[in-house]
Amino acid sequence: LNESYLPEQRGLLSVSLPCQKMESDQVKVLKEKAKETIDIYSPELYELNKSVWENPELGLQERFAHDQLTEFLADQGFDVIPHYTLDTAFRAECGEDGGLTIGLISEYDALPEVGHACGHNLIAESGVAAALGMFMLFICLTNFYLPNKAIHIYRTRLKIALNAINQKPKVKIVLLGTPAKETTALNLEFTKTFCRIYKTSANLHGSPGGVKFRNGGFLARARTCFSIPLSCQKMASDQVKILKEKAKEAIDIYSPELYELNKIVWENPELGFQERSAHDQLTEFLANQGFDVTPHYTLDTAFRAECGEDGGLTIGLISEYDALPEVGHACGHNLIAESGVAAALGLKIALNAINQRPKVKIVLLGTPAEEAKGGKILMIKNGCFKDLDFCMMVHPSPVDVLKPVILARESATITYKGHAAHAAAFPWEGINALDAAVMAYTSISALRQQMKPTWRVHLIISEGGVKPNIIPDRAQLRCSVRTMNDSDLEVLKEKVKNCFEAAASATGCKVSMEWETATKYSHLETNNTLAELYQANAESLGVSFPPEAKFSASTDMGNVSHVVPSIHPMYSIGTTAPNHSHAFTTAAATEEAHEKTLIASKAMAMTAIDVLCKQDFMGKVRIDFKQPNEGEN
Repeated sequence: LNESYLPEQRGLLSVSLPCQKMESDQVKVLKEKAKETIDIYSPELYELNKSVWENPELGLQERFAHDQLTEFLADQGFDVIPHYTLDTAFRAECGEDGGLTIGLISEYDALPEVGHACGHNLIAESGVAAALGMFMLFICLTNFYLPNKAIHIYRTRLKIALNAINQKPKVKIVLLGTPAKETTALNLEFTKTFCRIYKTSANLHGSPGGVKFRNGGFLARARTCFSIPLSCQKMASDQVKILKEKAKEAIDIYSPELYELNKIVWENPELGFQERSAHDQLTEFLANQGFDVTPHYTLDTAFRAECGEDGGLTIGLISEYDALPEVGHACGHNLIAESGVAAALGLKIALNAINQRPKVKIVLLGTPAEEAKGGKILMIKNGCFKDLDFCMMVHPSPVDVLKPVILARESATITYKGHAAHAAAFPWEGINALDAAVMAYTSISALRQQMKPTWRVHLIISEGGVKPNIIPDRAQLRCSVRTMNDSDLEVLKEKVKNCFEAAASATGCKVSMEWETATKYSHLETNNTLAELYQANAESLGVSFPPEAKFSASTDMGNVSHVVPSIHPMYSIGTTAPNHSHAFTTAAATEEAHEKTLIASKAMAMTAIDVLCKQDFMGKVRIDFKQPNEGEN
């Protein structure tokens, strides 16, 4: 070693070891030197990263990034080919032919509006840093023997660690600058593919691995190639936030039109299977927003509106729009109509903002006749829900309840037939059907003390005679039976039937019972994964779910929850009035109710985005679906 060289010398390693041990030691040394080099260059690399981040450029327009990176690499002694086959691509290399050629990648294009939301400034930095440190170079080396030689470990700020040994292998390092990647972790296929690569490849301080390229082209000579973006989870997280913001933004922008739609439905209340005005207003609005609309979808006043493409998840949303007799929209179905449209519209606009969006289909089903006639049950039988991966709807109420107790319900018409006679002259000739109805009513009232707290029986006498001086020969009751779950429903039903039959036997009447089994409402199987996601999203929008708040009812959405994973949260519209009251009808038309409906719509859209973009959520949804809770929500 000459005198001028010694002052620059950082250390010497004297090697006289068995071959296998030497190989192991040298690999360790090389790795340490590579890491050291990257650490030493950290300030310059960070400046390079920041300059790319501060000047985001779309694909094939990355001229600034191209110039910054090629200039930096040339300054470090790399042989640089700018504009390598593409205007904003480059190739930087060092080493020699005759051995392995290792490929590394730098990406540096940005996204429209959100800039480096996929972190390609960091991918640019990672490729440069790995090339400088000769990351993982000596994975491939075997059995080099260096007996009794003095080896210079570290002389200057080296561009590679190869100079740390006196017999370096033949190897070439190629860093390719690749423009126009412009993808996002929102694409589930990309996410899954990247995760597979990530698990089998080395990260900046990891273990050996990589992707072997067998195809031709610029990477043909690169036997091992590392592309290290941000972690998949972090990328997905950032993009989920952006998507959610886009969905919320879209819903807010369309707020005036949605409120008008809501008011039109409220001002024209229509009973189940007669909702022609609502059907026409909703389908026309959705068609104008670019949805593919199927009016009269298997039922005269049902519809299906969809957007997106097959091959991925199919997200189901629900709009209801039937009213009640006399009290109009006392259950707020005008708001449910609005909520489904708003959520579908928010999702559509948000996903359309993504250049390479995942394969997904959004389906909004307009379901008529929820109030007692079971429109969704008929649509299930017609196959309308079979292609949905999960389904969501929200329902207005006086309180916010995440998992309402949705009871199983079956209704019946009970008819007693007796014998008419003059009530004053020959009462003994008559058989009083009204007496049978009254006796059945009181028998069921007596039964209540033996009923479970969650069981319900509702009765009205809908027919009981025509004149007081005629012994009624016909009387009729309308009955609804509700329980926590479908199995309990059969038990309670049997007890109630016994009361009806006993009353007939006691009065000498004949009784007939017509149970509406075909439209029996099932209990709701709330999907816990979907509910937890909805809760987190609703709470992020300022909603709270007080544990003491309760809500119990029945709906044909319960039946849907048995064929597809579902949720049915209740949301407050700012009134203490109960559903099915005149006061609730009034509240359902207010601007406050509209605003709270949009919050619930946003929470649904955000929940769909979580399931769509975050790994494993759909799997958890399916697992929950296979573990029924028997209504114990």
